[in-house]
Amino acid sequence: MKYFFSYLFFFFIYFGSYCPTFAQNQRAIDSLETLLANPQLADTTKAKMYIDLSILYYANNLNKAIELIKESEKLSKKTNYLRGEALALHWEGIYESMQGSSEKSIHAFLQSLEISEKINYPTMKGANLARIADINREQGNYQKALELGTKGIEILRKVPEKLYLLHALHRLGTLYSDQNQFETALSYYQEGLTIAKEIKASNQISLYSFQIANVYFKQAKYKEALEYLEEGLSISQKNKNLIQQSRILNLIGEIYLKENNTKGSLEYFYKALPLAKQADATPDLKNTYWGLYQSHKKLGRIDSTLCYLEYATSLKDSLYNVEKNRMVNFFQVDAEIEKQKIELEKKQVEVENRTLLLYLGGIFIVFITLITVILFYSNQRQKKANSLLLKQKEEMFKQKQQIEKQNMSLQSLNEEISQQKEEIETLNNQLEQLVQDRTNQLKITVDNLSKQNQDLAQFSYIVSHNLRSPVARILGLINIFNENKYEDEFNKQIIAHLKQTTSELDTVIKDLTQIIAIRNSLDKTKEKINLYEVLHLTQEVLKDEIQKTNAEIIANFQIFDYIYSIKSYVQSIIYNLLSNAIKYRSEKRKPLIILKTALVGNFICLSVQDNGLGMDLSKTDTYKIFGLYQRLHDHVDGKGMGLFLVKTQVESLGGSIEVESQLDVGTTFKIYFPNNQTDTSIG
Repeated sequence: MKYFFSYLFFFFIYFGSYCPTFAQNQRAIDSLETLLANPQLADTTKAKMYIDLSILYYANNLNKAIELIKESEKLSKKTNYLRGEALALHWEGIYESMQGSSEKSIHAFLQSLEISEKINYPTMKGANLARIADINREQGNYQKALELGTKGIEILRKVPEKLYLLHALHRLGTLYSDQNQFETALSYYQEGLTIAKEIKASNQISLYSFQIANVYFKQAKYKEALEYLEEGLSISQKNKNLIQQSRILNLIGEIYLKENNTKGSLEYFYKALPLAKQADATPDLKNTYWGLYQSHKKLGRIDSTLCYLEYATSLKDSLYNVEKNRMVNFFQVDAEIEKQKIELEKKQVEVENRTLLLYLGGIFIVFITLITVILFYSNQRQKKANSLLLKQKEEMFKQKQQIEKQNMSLQSLNEEISQQKEEIETLNNQLEQLVQDRTNQLKITVDNLSKQNQDLAQFSYIVSHNLRSPVARILGLINIFNENKYEDEFNKQIIAHLKQTTSELDTVIKDLTQIIAIRNSLDKTKEKINLYEVLHLTQEVLKDEIQKTNAEIIANFQIFDYIYSIKSYVQSIIYNLLSNAIKYRSEKRKPLIILKTALVGNFICLSVQDNGLGMDLSKTDTYKIFGLYQRLHDHVDGKGMGLFLVKTQVESLGGSIEVESQLDVGTTFKIYFPNNQTDTSIG
């Protein structure tokens, strides 16, 4: 017991501030390890001390922190110390998340949440809900993240421990900031900063100062942002928090870059560079290289610009691969959770069935007992009435009436039991259908994931193919450039070719960026779209082309004059189809374009028909029509992007596209939108 009180004294000395400096951390680590070496220390006390020791280690040695938290979990299970086990699992989830192991992370949070609810541990319950909400935010499930995060904060506001509330407020503020709801984000960040200052949690003060400054930066309020950044930088330097220092310095550099103070931006980016390298913080290091690239680019330093661009690009590719693996893990975890949920629902129905049978059995036993008691007392009355025959007959008559009523009641009860049996059979049938439906949903999810992987492979091939050609030309031109004769006419021609090739490379990158944006924009909100209004706006954009070609456009949207979808996608689809119909018109006749809608199954079909050049589909591969940078006609300007974007946007909306065409007669494109008139979101 004396060692336990010694540990408590040590805990308040070293952790009272919630944020010890580096030197204090080392002293705390040494003291804890000395106490843990005592064999007389109780296992529950050791389990708690292992958690505190892992928290001290994780900033500088994450693997050691995971090893210690596993030891705490093992001791907690051994002694049935559920509170310690819930706390250890929560921190294990945090550490696994920092290592990029999303599957292990969410599994640990769910286990901790289950134990917390079992033992009524509100602090861990709220903290786990906040962490799971953050994982949903990373997946793009913003509505679910908002619900879980808000619920977690409501719980944590009622408990005395404020550090977990600080994390929950920070993540919910980040969620609103990601969705550009800056005022709401600032309200959560300001609340967190106030709490952090009340409890003197200096690391949290630095973190919230940075987040508030980041919101002001997004709003272009640079003066306000710098005030908070200076406060956060001072605290993070005092605490020797390398990651936080590098992030603050990067943001200050970006502000100076926005204000065209290139000298100031370089000063802060160069300060951030060694800190990000020392902390091995890949995202922050990538941001530093990118800031250096932009600064050197403004100064016209070609060699250093290309160098830092190469560093930033390589780190960006590395982060992309990590993010891709995390998303695959998220899909696997979701499938496993859904499978467990189905099994749980099945067991719950079985328990309800058993409970119902026990209830009916109890009613039957009570009924039999009641009949037995009634018959017993009736028999007693008959014995007492043997001397009075008339009275006995009257009693027998009354008993007969009672028995008839009881038989009627028994018959009614039997009918009720039969009806309940039928209901149980109906529930079992419904359960089988539910299991089948959930299985089909999982199969659709797996098929969609497989298709996404195929699309990713095809997209990777297109990227490498279309980037390799201009890069090869640039390298070739550089190799033949004569550095000794800069003013040579031949060198001037090389520079002209370099400008043209670089412009082509920039165009390819912009096209690929647009495609990635479409595929990643699965969280956009659907709305009710008036097709006549979209067509009118598109005609205004193409006004010059329509007048120049004397094109006639006829719209018939009587069946469906509106759809629920993403407005920007629908505008882009109609614009590209009308533009193509005008571009590839026949010189033999006046252009005629007909748009109409129809209901086909569960889809709204929008058809766009023209009388242009047409195509011979028997000799034309579908990829040649819809593929990236694919073209059938070269007599007009174009890049082969229009129909590829149309197909990509239609499929991202859950629809499909078909083409019908006849050479020298015309072409009809049919776009099928899902007829989800009450749905307002994608996915």
